[in-house]
Amino acid sequence: MPSKTNGSSAVLYEKRGPVAWVTLNRPAQFNAYNMAMRDALFQILAAIHDDRDVRAMVLRGAGQAFSTGGDLAEFGMAPSPIVARWVRFRRDVWGMLRALPIPTIAAIHGYTVGGGLEMALLCDFAIAADDTRLSLPETGAGMIPGVAGTQTAARRLGLGRALDLCLTGRWIDAQDALLVGMV
Repeated sequence: MPSKTNGSSAVLYEKRGPVAWVTLNRPAQFNAYNMAMRDALFQILAAIHDDRDVRAMVLRGAGQAFSTGGDLAEFGMAPSPIVARWVRFRRDVWGMLRALPIPTIAAIHGYTVGGGLEMALLCDFAIAADDTRLSLPETGAGMIPGVAGTQTAARRLGLGRALDLCLTGRWIDAQDALLVGMV
């Protein structure tokens, strides 16, 4: 399993007492979510789920960003849409994150965009650093948020605010996120 000593892993895992620290670790790519990160995150979340000694989890990003969402360099890389869907269902990272029986905290900073923001919304709580910039820009690219963002944003913010973010793709800062109850 990826650990703090393995600097080449897309996700780092460290257990400090009863707290699991999970770090998205692709700082040169602003922690863009790719297949390696998906596979590592799935394994780590499964281990956390099964570890009765873990009482809480903190999810954070290495470097200047929490996460900029999906790695566009990998879009269209699956052999077929059917294979891509099969893999997504077999490795349901977002379902695993949502189903953790412990409190989950997203420690966000810098760019928290698209799937990165959606990851944070899947956590029970989000804490934002002053430099945090948030957006759901998918509709500007003709897509919908793919990490359950349409559901989690509506649950956390209410339908009107969620629609505003999802449809406009506008940027908000940590203060605005605090005002609307996102963090």
